[in-house]
Amino acid sequence: MTKDVDAAERLLADAPLFGALPSSARADLAASPRVTLAKDEILFAAGDPASAVYLVLGGEVALEIDGADGKSVCVAVVGAGGAFGELGALDGQPRSVGARATAQTTLLSIKASAFLAHIRSHPEFALAIASELAGKLRRTNAQLTGLTFHSLRSRVAGLLDALAAAHPAETPSLAITQTELAARIAASREKVNVHLQAMQSAGAIRLGRGRIDVIDRRGLRRFCDQPID
Repeated sequence: MTKDVDAAERLLADAPLFGALPSSARADLAASPRVTLAKDEILFAAGDPASAVYLVLGGEVALEIDGADGKSVCVAVVGAGGAFGELGALDGQPRSVGARATAQTTLLSIKASAFLAHIRSHPEFALAIASELAGKLRRTNAQLTGLTFHSLRSRVAGLLDALAAAHPAETPSLAITQTELAARIAASREKVNVHLQAMQSAGAIRLGRGRIDVIDRRGLRRFCDQPID
C-alpha cells in the first residue's frame, strides 16, 4: 500500500490542479480510496450527485453527454495524472456529464468535503483550480469552434495527430476504435471511416482491429486544412 500511496503522491505533485498544495496536504489526499473500473464501465452519469473529485492513477476516462439522437458525445478525455469532477464539488450541483472508462482504469476518489477543505486552507490551491477551470473552458470553446468551422476530415486528422503527440512511440499505435474516435468529434462512424480510409490510402495511418497506427504524422497533418464538408 505504501508504494501505491507514493505513486499517488507523485501524480498529485505533477498534476496542474494539485501541484499547488503543500506536500503534507498531498500526502493526506494520496491516502484516499481507490476505484477500479473495467473498460466501458460507467463511473457516474449526468444528473448523479457530485460526491467526489477524481484523479486518474492509470487508464483513461471519457467525459460524455447524451446527444439529441440518444448517442453519447465525448467532450473530453482524461488520462493518467488528470483530474475531473471538480465542478460539481465546487457548486454542489449534480454531474453535468457522465464518466466512462475507455480502458482498465484506477482512480483516486477524493471526497468533495476534503477537496473544499483544502481550498479554504490553501489560497494557492484555489487559484490553481480557477486557472484549471479557465483552461477547460478555453478548450471547450476551441472544440466548439472546430465543430463549427472545420471539416470533418480536418477534425479526424487533428484528433489523431493530438493523440499521436501524447504518445511516446515514434510511430504510435493508438488503442482506439473508429466508433470511439467518431464519438469524440460528434460524428457518425460511417463518415469517419470514409476519411480514415483516405488517410490510410495516403500512407498516413494503418487501420487495425481496435487500433489506429500513425505511420506518417506529417502526411496526417496535410489532411488538417480541408474545406468544410
